[in-house]
Amino acid sequence: GPSPSTLRFAAKKAEDKMSALSADLARLDDELANAAVSNPKALEGLSRARAKAQSDLDAAEAAWIQAEEALAEA
Repeated sequence: GPSPSTLRFAAKKAEDKMSALSADLARLDDELANAAVSNPKALEGLSRARAKAQSDLDAAEAAWIQAEEALAEA
């Protein structure tokens, strides 16, 4: 299997991605709240972007968990 250093790198990479995606979600939540008042036409696109960011975050989280578990077994 992958070496511990490779697994640590994968875990760190997934962690960084989770952090960035969490920031994106917070920004999109703000934009959605503002758009509800000021730009209802933007809601659909923002909702789609938020759903994709949430899906990407879930995938990054799964990759992180997998790397951490593999590390624990290494």
